[in-house]
Amino acid sequence: MEIPLKLTNPRRLLACFAWIFFCLSLYGQVNNGNGSQSPVQPVYTRTRTPEPSELAKDNYSRVAASAVQIRVVLAKDAGLMVELKRWVAKEATDNGQIVEDSDLADQAIFERLDRDIVFRSVATRLLQRYGYLLPATNPDSSQGKE
Repeated sequence: MEIPLKLTNPRRLLACFAWIFFCLSLYGQVNNGNGSQSPVQPVYTRTRTPEPSELAKDNYSRVAASAVQIRVVLAKDAGLMVELKRWVAKEATDNGQIVEDSDLADQAIFERLDRDIVFRSVATRLLQRYGYLLPATNPDSSQGKE
């Protein structure tokens, strides 16, 4: 038994178009308009990494390579020394200080590496960002043999 669909009534026709428009607008919102999944995740699937505590930040700021290890890398790559000097200038600016030329001399950088563990930690992270002082896989381990 077939039910005839009468769309000759202007109200029904308008209601059908409104329903189709509504469905298409919802479809566009769900699919982000391009057929890919929306970057917004449902609340139950979001994972938020907690901010480290002040104690953790203080402890992490003391993790560093030795001054000698950092010097060796800086001697090989002058560009890294320039990046470290740029960090020194930015730190002085952030603290409302004028950086002196003597503060940016290579010898001043090396002396600060010897006496300032937090600065040495910053230098270590900088070098690691550029691929230096990274841990290597043990070649004798199963992972290293793969």
